[in-house]
Amino acid sequence: FQNALKLYKTLKSSKVKNKSDFSSLVIQEFYTSYMKSKKRKIKAFSLFMIGKTYLYLTKISKNGDEVFADLTISSFMRVIREFPESSLCDDSLYYIGYVYYYYKNNPVSAIQILYNLLNNYPKGDYVRKARKFIKTILKKHPELKKERIKKVKYKGLLLKVRSFSRKNFIRVIFDVNKPVKYVISKYPAEVDILFNRIKLSKYFKINNNNYITIQRSNSNIKAIITPGKIVSVRNFILTKPYRIVVDIEFQSIKKRILKIHKRIETIVIDPGHGGKDPGAIYYGLAEKDVVLKVAKLLVIILKKKLPYPKYKIYLTRNSDRYIYLEDRVKFANEMNADLFVSIHCNAAKDSHLSGVQTFYLDPYKYRLNIASTNDVDYIINDLMRMAKLSESINFAKTVHKDLLFTLRRKYRFVYDHGVKKAPFYVLLNTKMPSILVEISFISNPMENRRLRNYNYLKTIAQGIAQGIIDYINTTDFVK
Repeated sequence: FQNALKLYKTLKSSKVKNKSDFSSLVIQEFYTSYMKSKKRKIKAFSLFMIGKTYLYLTKISKNGDEVFADLTISSFMRVIREFPESSLCDDSLYYIGYVYYYYKNNPVSAIQILYNLLNNYPKGDYVRKARKFIKTILKKHPELKKERIKKVKYKGLLLKVRSFSRKNFIRVIFDVNKPVKYVISKYPAEVDILFNRIKLSKYFKINNNNYITIQRSNSNIKAIITPGKIVSVRNFILTKPYRIVVDIEFQSIKKRILKIHKRIETIVIDPGHGGKDPGAIYYGLAEKDVVLKVAKLLVIILKKKLPYPKYKIYLTRNSDRYIYLEDRVKFANEMNADLFVSIHCNAAKDSHLSGVQTFYLDPYKYRLNIASTNDVDYIINDLMRMAKLSESINFAKTVHKDLLFTLRRKYRFVYDHGVKKAPFYVLLNTKMPSILVEISFISNPMENRRLRNYNYLKTIAQGIAQGIIDYINTTDFVK
């Protein structure tokens, strides 16, 4: 963690010329700190600093700031989701609001986030900054005064969470200061306990949290327990002191053995954003709607041109719903995907910028120092990642070339922003060639009009599809 902090300071200095490349090393070090540390404070701080690194990249980036803005928000949201007791939650909310306002052109979401900060963290060290920021937004957008969220009256405090487990059984105890309302939901491999109008105590603690995740959402707190395949759930209340006890009987889930593909068989298409995250919004057009239409057209075209059902093609979302970035990649890995394509619209402060751009996901430009370990699995995994990086580069070049060629056959003034690398920490565990395609600039008036046209969207889908097919036909597949 300390080494990562030093690298972060170096990144912001004038010593580093290629900021994008060096940031790969910084993010990788913070991510390693997050994965390996046993202290929750260090884990939370590591995720927070990943967010700060992406925020720095967002500020200095000329064309790719929309992508980095998404990653900034995702990183800070993970701090709040995974470490709701952390003192960094109010800081994270402030920066999320900052990104929504300055880089995603979304003052409504920005002011809602800031009011959320004031309501949930009234004693946080970012409260003053949040109030000043709200005044700045309201001066330019006085119509947003009605967006103010009413202060929530909490009906209880969650003091701590304890758990005791033995073979196929776990007991979870929630210590609260007084009777509170809660709802228990049972799923095949998960039990959710939703507490209404309750907040975490200032001295909240969670012990033995291997199976337990605490999430904070507005005035509610959700506890997610994932020990294995759920057999039965029983709950009861004890008093003096007041506590809620949940007993879960479960079966251990055997790790799924994925079939090794001899050739490319499974493709996952990821329409960016969705649900509460609209992406970039310009001239009344939301990015989330555009990319979903393109993704659906892409699936239809691929199913016609590829011998289906021999090829399996999945969407990470097929409706307007929000999915966290890391969950999209988790889905691709679980589907045993051989290719991963994420679709986004580009956006920039300069409305004259237009064209297409493709990123390959390169978090491994700087490899970790493995001289101090004899872990053979670690070395093999590192070599595998480097192989997938090489495939991602070829995949990105092939798709980008075909997309550009297809668009230029029908449309004028399609500018080529090229193929570039980007350090996405959320894809550190990607197990397949992965690319992100920026299909057009939604912030450009001409391309914004085109993105409303069905034929233009279909042409984009045809170009990406042709690139995928050409890659399948020309690549030497690495098992």
